[in-house]
Amino acid sequence: TSTFGGVLDMVTDRCATVGLLQILTARYLQQGHRVKALAFVFVAALDISSHWCQMYASCTCLKAHHKSAEANQDANFLVRWYYRHFWFFAYLCVGAEVTFVLSYADLYLENLPPFLFWVCLPACAAKQVVNVAQLTSACRAIAQQDADKHNEQSIKDETRHNKES
Repeated sequence: TSTFGGVLDMVTDRCATVGLLQILTARYLQQGHRVKALAFVFVAALDISSHWCQMYASCTCLKAHHKSAEANQDANFLVRWYYRHFWFFAYLCVGAEVTFVLSYADLYLENLPPFLFWVCLPACAAKQVVNVAQLTSACRAIAQQDADKHNEQSIKDETRHNKES
């Protein structure tokens, strides 16, 4: 896929998910469910930060698509598993989004079948664990790039200083 396609995919996914999470936050606050509303805020922040850092790290540090094996070769094993196995990726993504939709429906519909949550909620929780792993792996890659640049500059400065002496 193209770089533009990867960015467009990431942006549309984040906008749709965060939009729904913000609606849920507002509705649950109106219903007096402050803890659930706060959970949606945290999920939104984690979703944006983990994916933004992943995209940044893969584009600037690794020069590869954020879902590619090359971009994730040094990532946490959960991140590699997530992007390598489509069925796992699909279950977590769909499960998370359906959990959010069910949370919205739960505000307005009575007698929503609980088994729907039992199937989707574990996927949603696992997706958040993967997001934490993705965030830490991406931040580590960015920090490593910064350290490498700093070390290169230090070597150049030392070499130049030794030539001048």
